[in-house]
Amino acid sequence: LLNAKEDAVKKEANDLFHKISPFRSIIYIHTEPAGAVVFVNEKKIEQLTPVILHEISLGNYRIRVEKAGYKTQEIALSMSVNEFNPVLVTLQPAVAP
Repeated sequence: LLNAKEDAVKKEANDLFHKISPFRSIIYIHTEPAGAVVFVNEKKIEQLTPVILHEISLGNYRIRVEKAGYKTQEIALSMSVNEFNPVLVTLQPAVAP
């Protein structure tokens, strides 16, 4: 459902999420290729991508994604209450100096 292109499917997935988890926000981080290291507000997440971060509170988050041989990517998110935010990152190969 996360990769759905149709708005109706996305809305249905979002509605289902709100029924299952009405008071929590979730960030889902997926990278292509998988197996990247994730930092949230400079704190390393132990699990490699894909990663689900649950019980996220209201506020601003800086997400950094790193994988050997690829360029580091940074994403800024502002989370509200009761939100599901998929972060889909396609990592770009690093250029050798």
